[in-house]
Amino acid sequence: MTATRLGWTSAARHVASYTAGQLTGTVLLTRARGYRVPASALVTGAGINALTHLVIDKRPPLLWLAAKVGKGGYVEHCTVVRHLDEDGTARAE
Repeated sequence: MTATRLGWTSAARHVASYTAGQLTGTVLLTRARGYRVPASALVTGAGINALTHLVIDKRPPLLWLAAKVGKGGYVEHCTVVRHLDEDGTARAE
């Protein structure tokens, strides 16, 4: 398995488990408060949330989308340090 595929698989598992927990919490909370949200609305909302979560977690699709809508400058300005070089120097992403 390539590193890219492993990254996507790991991100998808993370998003799936997070979405399941969020959906469970939403159902429990709305039922406890007396609301009855249609299942189609819950699934649609959870699906949209999961998709946007995955796109944001996996940076290349977000960078591509930002460039397409003319917001690449903002994203390029933001940096996140996620890796250290062998000598301990932080490398910005």
